[in-house]
Amino acid sequence: MLEERLNVKLIETTIGGRGGGGTTLTEDARDLVERYRRFRDELDEVIPDRFNEVFRKWRKK
Repeated sequence: MLEERLNVKLIETTIGGRGGGGTTLTEDARDLVERYRRFRDELDEVIPDRFNEVFRKWRKK
């Protein structure tokens, strides 16, 4: 489980009852998601150029 690997609690759960149960992300989880989104956004900018550098001459003989 990711929580165990990171040693951080990521979700909070509440058991049902009159108002019902539910699951929410912890502050650490929300921070992790935001950091991952920024990471991905940066990769989306870099990957096309790097891909072209590596594969541009492939099969062009």
